[in-house]
Amino acid sequence: MSAPLVVNTKDGACWTRRTVTEGGIALYALADVCKCPEYVMATLAELAECGIVGSADVLPVPVGPEPPVDADRAKAPWGRGADGRPLLPMGAHWTDVPELVDRNLADIQARVDEAQPGSWFVSPTAEAPDTVCTQYEGYTRTVGRFANVLPADLELVLHAHSDLRWCLGMIAKLRVRVAELEADYVAPSPSCTRCYGADAARFVAQGGVTASCPVCDPSEVERLRAQVAELEAQREALAERLLAGQQWERGRDPELVSENFVSQSELRSIFGIPLAPPWADGITQRIAPVQALRDEHAGVVPAPVTVYRAEHPDSGITLGHYGTEAAARAHCEATERRSWPTGTSLSFDWIRDALPEDDENGIAELVVTAGQSEESTTGYIVTALEVPSEYDEEADA
Repeated sequence: MSAPLVVNTKDGACWTRRTVTEGGIALYALADVCKCPEYVMATLAELAECGIVGSADVLPVPVGPEPPVDADRAKAPWGRGADGRPLLPMGAHWTDVPELVDRNLADIQARVDEAQPGSWFVSPTAEAPDTVCTQYEGYTRTVGRFANVLPADLELVLHAHSDLRWCLGMIAKLRVRVAELEADYVAPSPSCTRCYGADAARFVAQGGVTASCPVCDPSEVERLRAQVAELEAQREALAERLLAGQQWERGRDPELVSENFVSQSELRSIFGIPLAPPWADGITQRIAPVQALRDEHAGVVPAPVTVYRAEHPDSGITLGHYGTEAAARAHCEATERRSWPTGTSLSFDWIRDALPEDDENGIAELVVTAGQSEESTTGYIVTALEVPSEYDEEADA
């Protein structure tokens, strides 16, 4: 019989077979030790004196990318027989096959649904002492008679319907929770000796790639510890602030007289939330405190706003005011187009030299060409108006 590849001793140490002497004696070294001279290695007989609690003759296969699992393989892990039923290998239980579990749960659910609904109880009348009834939708219905039944068995029958419904609902919730946990599960690196011990050493020895462990990597652990410490400090600071703002009076009902609210500035200081304008870090105007923004921008004079007025000054008609010149021009063109017969071919253009000093006063006039006719003015103009952002008392004097 060949010597095992891995041996576990009573002291919790894991030993791996490193070499075999010329006489056929297997030599073992601790799994965590990468290199070990032969003269300090232990033989299987020496390990037996320490007490062997387990051994293995197979090395693990290096972990690689998991192949995609189709839906049917997830329901029947060991495949299906000629009749289409899931195969169950020797040593496995039917609960290891998801399809069989689903099928049995569906059968139980069907039996519960077909049974008499409501809460079961023993009839209180003396004429039918062994009759079990159910109260449902205001009516008493007979379930059946149970003669010569032990009290414990009768109690089990009475509560079976409601108990099974509760169990089925709980199983459904637990299965959903298990699926959520499996989706969020972060697997350790197969080369991590902290998580897998000797298995990780053998994995690397078989050509597995050494990678940092997302579960117990020192940097990850330190980061999580620092995050926990920061949260604890914030909690203690907030608790201290809340306690400091409480006023109590012995004998009063309630004894808590009052407590101060924690201001936004205090909360920002406790949780380290910087106060920044929304355009600096992407925080929306809705989240940023309005008063703080007012204080921050106090003294900053907003730039004047320019609006565009569409009008027909000859007739005294003002069409509207717009934030862009293009919108004001569109209104003028639409109004002029409605004054021509339907189907007339019109071509519009805007000129800025029809009025004196138009380049300075921001006025543009609409001209139209109808068919083969010459270009003519329409009387519609668009004027750029600068709206002041603040009141100028001197200019108003």
